[in-house]
Amino acid sequence: MSDKYKQMLPLNLPNFDIKVKKTTDQLLVWDETRRKYVTLTPEEWVRQHFVHFLVTNKGYRQELIANEVSIKLNGTAKRCDTVIYNQQLDYLEEQEKLGNVIIIRPSQKPQAGRIEKDKEKILSTYNLGRNDAEKLLETL
Repeated sequence: MSDKYKQMLPLNLPNFDIKVKKTTDQLLVWDETRRKYVTLTPEEWVRQHFVHFLVTNKGYRQELIANEVSIKLNGTAKRCDTVIYNQQLDYLEEQEKLGNVIIIRPSQKPQAGRIEKDKEKILSTYNLGRNDAEKLLETL
């Protein structure tokens, strides 16, 4: 790998099989949260290790974590490196097991990312959700 990759500092976090690839002019690292390769910087190196630690060692759910997002705080947009959303999903799943709620969720991983521009992927995700909801309605 390149000198830049070798120069990344060892962290006081568990090592993991980080996915790095080289393009003609830069190194990229796979961000599982954003589901894409992003430029490898020292900041990104730390972020990827920390998120991996939270998911693997502390039990946080990957789908409740977002990287490089903007949130509103007191009416002002703030940029956040990493956000961990609350555990509302756990509560809803518990209520579903008790028969108190019905959750409509995709039967397979959607092709579209959180911020998707490909119209075919968006349409495919929409159709998946619609079909899953119609199947659920038949069982009610």
